[in-house]
Amino acid sequence: MSSIYDRLGGHDTLHRLVTDHYRRLFTDPLLADYFSAANPNRLVEAQVRFLGQALGGPEVYAGEPLRAAHAGLSITRADFERVAAHLADALHAAGIPAATAGEVLDALAPLSGEIVEGD
Repeated sequence: MSSIYDRLGGHDTLHRLVTDHYRRLFTDPLLADYFSAANPNRLVEAQVRFLGQALGGPEVYAGEPLRAAHAGLSITRADFERVAAHLADALHAAGIPAATAGEVLDALAPLSGEIVEGD
């Protein structure tokens, strides 16, 4: 069975998907403040490596652990779910089949415990 990464279409598709996802996050009035000091290109590249590794691809993520990277941001469960909804929209816009999109979201949902700090 192929990896989620392969079913997504590999690196190029993942890069386009992550770029679209961050475009959505940067323009969301409820989430944009989290990214106000961030370098968009750096975020995209780090996220492509992170997701590529997490979804079974050859990418290697060597960035900060999730808990450390998100510490002090006071990210709520609602924020996390809003980010996930934008990812679902980006997956849909990229033409990713619903079953594969569901696998992506299911693979990332458990990470909320490393990211969410408040309610």
